[in-house]
Amino acid sequence: MTDTATSTNTTTYTWLRLATALLLVGALAWLAKFAAIAVTESGEGTLPSVLWVIGFSLMLAGSAALAVWLTGRWHVVLQIVSALIGGIVFFVSMNVIDDWSKSVFGGAGPEYVQEEWGILLAAILWLCVGLGAGTVYRSTQASRAS
Repeated sequence: MTDTATSTNTTTYTWLRLATALLLVGALAWLAKFAAIAVTESGEGTLPSVLWVIGFSLMLAGSAALAVWLTGRWHVVLQIVSALIGGIVFFVSMNVIDDWSKSVFGGAGPEYVQEEWGILLAAILWLCVGLGAGTVYRSTQASRAS
């Protein structure tokens, strides 16, 4: 393999590693937000808001990084466009899941968590995406080592 190909491969998998970390930590922040609301029996306060912003920002960046990894050998302009599309996919999925969860779960659970089902389900979905990305990364590292 040439030095350029090795460099491109390393850069490509750096994006995957970054996407994995961002998605996992972001999803865990949203799960922590849900837990904080359940424990305090209130959505009020600074902690849930801070955890929401952290989770949103990290998962938005993680979905963009995942899109860049998926288009790793494409032209840089297309990678930038794919990063934007990755962010849009995250944003749309978050809103669709939130609307869906409100229609399915409606008034289920205590009043303080009724508005949080969408956050919980989106966090679980993006946690699974992050775990999947991590699995792909580990399997490529293992195949590269052998």
